Amino acid sequence: MLRDIDVKDIAIGHYLKGEEKSGSVAWILAEDGTPIISFWRVDLGKVVYLGIPDMTGDYAWNDFHTMPEYPIFWLNLIDYLCGTGGVENCNKQTGYTMQFDSKVGVTMPDGRVIRMNSLLLDQTGVYELPDKLVSVNLYDAAESNLEGSGITTTETTGTSVGKTVRTTTKKEFDWILLILALVLICTELYYIRSRGEL
Repeated sequence: MLRDIDVKDIAIGHYLKGEEKSGSVAWILAEDGTPIISFWRVDLGKVVYLGIPDMTGDYAWNDFHTMPEYPIFWLNLIDYLCGTGGVENCNKQTGYTMQFDSKVGVTMPDGRVIRMNSLLLDQTGVYELPDKLVSVNLYDAAESNLEGSGITTTETTGTSVGKTVRTTTKKEFDWILLILALVLICTELYYIRSRGEL
């Protein structure tokens, strides 16, 4: 949930003082141990405590609401609480480590059932979690991205150093338009000359 946010950059002047709730998991703690952001479950629901209000102006307790990561935090939090997400949530690469709020029972691809709160995905196959299935393989989102179809990657090898340099270039189609315009101009000039106007 805090994957795209650099917590160290948040300047917190004041925060709500309190103690960690029994059974909760503190995602961010202040220096005195007060939970800034914590999480716990209530029956089938999830509760998140945010100890820094988002007041603005002269009364602001922090600068989190002014950072570009602020809307990303809320989007990630809503996705986390609702249990939604993209392909990245159910398709992981081998070697990835999943963190859980508490110990959960996981059925490994080889059939073993283990209980832990940190799971290293070191086997390819399907892991059965309490609320979803996670496929583990050599999946790479950048490799499967089809949106950049006009961009090609070329590799150039240096002769003296022996390094490989990877550059990304956009295909240029301007030359086709220039040739087409030149052909049209030449055709127009030929037509005007044949009529005797030039």
